[in-house]
Amino acid sequence: MKGRRRTQRFLLLSALVTALLGQYYFRRLPERFWDGVFFYGLAVLCLAWLLALREDRAEKSVPLLVARLRQALQDNLGRVWLLLAAAISSYTALRLLDGEQYAPAVLFWLLSIGLGLAAWLAQGRPTEALDPIEDGIALDRGEWLLLGGLALLALLLRLPRLGTIPFVISGDEASMGIEALHVLEGSLRTPFSTGWLSHPTLYFFLMAGPLALLGRNAWGLRLLSPLVGSATIPVLYLLARRLFDRRVALAGALLLAASHLHIHFSRLAINNIYDPLWGLLAFLFFFRGLQQNRRIDWALSGLALGLSQYFYMGGRLLPVILAIYLGLRLWQRPIRLERLWTPLAALGSTFLLTLAPLLRSFLRHPENFMARIRMVGIIQSGWLQSEPQVTGKSALELLWLQFRKSILAFNYTLDPTSWYAADIPYLDFVSAIFFVLGLVFLLRYWRRRGFLWLNAWFWPAVLIGGMLIENPPSSPRFVIFTPAVCLIAALGLIHCLDLLAELTGLPAHWARLLLVLLLLLALGLNLHYYFFQYTPAGLFGGSNTEVGTRVGEYLSEQPPGFKVYFFGPPRMWVGYATIPFLVPNLDAVDVEPPLSAPPTFIEPDKAAILIFLPERQAELQWVRQAYPNGERRVFYGHHGEILFVSYEIR
Repeated sequence: MKGRRRTQRFLLLSALVTALLGQYYFRRLPERFWDGVFFYGLAVLCLAWLLALREDRAEKSVPLLVARLRQALQDNLGRVWLLLAAAISSYTALRLLDGEQYAPAVLFWLLSIGLGLAAWLAQGRPTEALDPIEDGIALDRGEWLLLGGLALLALLLRLPRLGTIPFVISGDEASMGIEALHVLEGSLRTPFSTGWLSHPTLYFFLMAGPLALLGRNAWGLRLLSPLVGSATIPVLYLLARRLFDRRVALAGALLLAASHLHIHFSRLAINNIYDPLWGLLAFLFFFRGLQQNRRIDWALSGLALGLSQYFYMGGRLLPVILAIYLGLRLWQRPIRLERLWTPLAALGSTFLLTLAPLLRSFLRHPENFMARIRMVGIIQSGWLQSEPQVTGKSALELLWLQFRKSILAFNYTLDPTSWYAADIPYLDFVSAIFFVLGLVFLLRYWRRRGFLWLNAWFWPAVLIGGMLIENPPSSPRFVIFTPAVCLIAALGLIHCLDLLAELTGLPAHWARLLLVLLLLLALGLNLHYYFFQYTPAGLFGGSNTEVGTRVGEYLSEQPPGFKVYFFGPPRMWVGYATIPFLVPNLDAVDVEPPLSAPPTFIEPDKAAILIFLPERQAELQWVRQAYPNGERRVFYGHHGEILFVSYEIR
């Protein structure tokens, strides 16, 4: 009876407060008509519910759904209050964004997330786990030290010499850095929109901190990526420890820590490296929620999924993967729907509260949500329709070729992009072997919890991020499921050694030694390749990236008050993002028509720096005729070739 009266008081107060707010908007802010409608709508719903509760139940039966909703409200009155407060905070943030009041909007967004998480902190009535664990998974002190060691190892492989490995700053890194500089300058004010190439702007706000601290250089640009990449390794261990065992968790974490592909993208100032971290966190809390039925874990999973949407477009695959796994698991082991309402409400509410400001932007500009897919998707871009006419192959043949290149990316196909351009596959020689064998175990035991999850992650990622994207295997799109690939290789390695020990009678200590040796060999191959082969070879970025980096470094050392004349077109223009990123307030023009006479366009009241790419350095003779006292300098590239020639006129 007391619980019922509390519910009625809550509904009455809510109806009065929301009606007051509705009328306030109608009278004081008539231009925000729909705000008033929103609050009056809440008032009507609360009052209607209150009146329904007060009807004489002796004369009128209560529908089962209404009775359950009423009971749920009575049992979770505090949670409902917090969720309502979270919704109002979120709504306030959206309205503040409409008014371009961005700092308060961020505060109300954070408040809404905090209130949403607080709503699910209380466990409520104890319930049986939805997917109980057979064995305990509590970590002892030694394992916590191991986690710290894994994170430290990963950081030591990703942070040192960050300014010179990779040795150049790519145009895309610099473009994101310029967006971060716009944050510092105040011209980019909202973290809840999209910017360069339709990337969500929250990432640029995060980048702005290190740039403000360390300056316009590679360290300031890249500092966050090694930290995020290193944090991914212990999270992978925790998740694999929960789904498999210590050996698989340790082997998978070590393979990811030393993965040459993961190390490389952990050293770049782009947002791809965030996808694996958000994905693993979302999956970790999701499985904790399934296995321990703690509502806060479901809410934290929703938070990670929501944050994943603010970074690289690969994060949009994560909710799909989670839904695929949950659907398959429910098909395997049906759970009464009423037991899922509360967990899914916790996950969904926090996901929506986190995503709400960005979702507002996508709803108003839907073209930005799928912009990258329209550019690179083989269906959306029209590639699948036009390519048969170019190659003479059927659409089915092309799809098979796309799939083959994608699935073989880990042991045969090479990266075709300048983002990495490694001359080996994405896995080292040893890991590639056990990855292929691990796929056999993955498919054979697909009904087991961990194997089912890996299948739900790996195959959609191969299909959507590989086969259905132009020019696979494009390394930026494969970063998201590098942890899954490392776990598959770890499963193959450990299960093969277990079979070897069982079939040959190999003593356990020899099997452990063999495991250690194979892991050390795999780690050594990865590290030797990345730091002693790939890095000295200077494969990253391409010639224009090296030119842009060296030109930017050269110009940043010049005294102020000069103007640049760039003889680069049609191959390259002075607006190549690395140059303006490194050189603030750059005064520069492109000289497009080739010179056929001494130039007359050089401003006499400014020092002039003329930069010639090798294919246009013959035009320097015309400049020398008009300005014979200039200084000529030659700049050489990583491989000893001429990058560009400068001519300084003071």
